Amino acid sequence: MFVAPFDVFFSESGEYESPDHIAQPDLSVVCSKEIISKSGCHGAPAIVIEVLSPSTALKDFNEKFNLYQKYKVQE
Repeated sequence: MFVAPFDVFFSESGEYESPDHIAQPDLSVVCSKEIISKSGCHGAPAIVIEVLSPSTALKDFNEKFNLYQKYKVQE
């Protein structure tokens, strides 16, 4: 389990030197050691948790939720 600030890199091509998206979930559970690096997580964690606040709720519910679904975050 990793707590923010912890970058999660998403790439459609699998190339993480220039990822398509970078997110920073409040909590990330990564079950595969292979995708963890010094810079963060290269690929979808098993679980991400976002703590909602009035200032970030819309971004968390829309932008981040859609991103996590697109890259197949399990939970």
